[in-house]
Amino acid sequence: MQIKNDIKRRRIILNAVIIFMFVAIIIRLVDIMIISQGNRMENDQSQRLKAEEIHGRSVNIFDRKGKEIANNLDVESLYYNPENAAFDVNSARIFLLCSK
Repeated sequence: MQIKNDIKRRRIILNAVIIFMFVAIIIRLVDIMIISQGNRMENDQSQRLKAEEIHGRSVNIFDRKGKEIANNLDVESLYYNPENAAFDVNSARIFLLCSK
C-alpha cells in the first residue's frame, strides 16, 4: 500500500512540474508577443537598418593576358551584372576546369 501511495505522490509532483513549465512558457510567449512588442520593433529597426562604411584596398584584378577584369569603385551598393562579363570560350573552359 505504501508503494502505491509513493507512486501516486510522484505522479502528482511530476504533473505539477509539467503544468508549471507549460504555464511559464505560455506567460513568456505572451510577454514576447504582446507586452514587449513595441520595444522589440524599435530594436528590430535599429538592428536591421544601418549604414556601415567599408574601406577596401584599391586593387585591380587582371587575367593572365594583362586585361583588367575587376576593380574597386566607391559606390552605394554592390552588385554584379553578368551581361557585362567578358568571358570568351577559353576562359569559360578554364573556369569550369578549375571549379571541379
